Amino acid sequence: MLDFLDHIASVATAVVAMWLWVIFVWRVWRRRWALNKYLKDELAGYDRGQRSLLRISGELKMTETEVLDAAFGSKNVEVVVVPHPQTGYADRLLFRYIGPR
Repeated sequence: MLDFLDHIASVATAVVAMWLWVIFVWRVWRRRWALNKYLKDELAGYDRGQRSLLRISGELKMTETEVLDAAFGSKNVEVVVVPHPQTGYADRLLFRYIGPR
């Protein structure tokens, strides 16, 4: 009987692990898709479509870490480092869509 329960527990563990992995990958994909869509739509506006980390975070209701993960994981998003005018060191990050329109 214990041997049977051991097998059931092993299968249940594998199923739960696979389900959690699917949810994790889906959330990563969804964030990347939302960032790409937002930046692509902003590109059609009056400027070059560059948006700051704080603005994207507020518009998409994502944390800064989620925005950075989505941006660095996307081939269609370019990260632009804006230097400080006095020191020349990196001051801000801007993101823009560079993929197919």
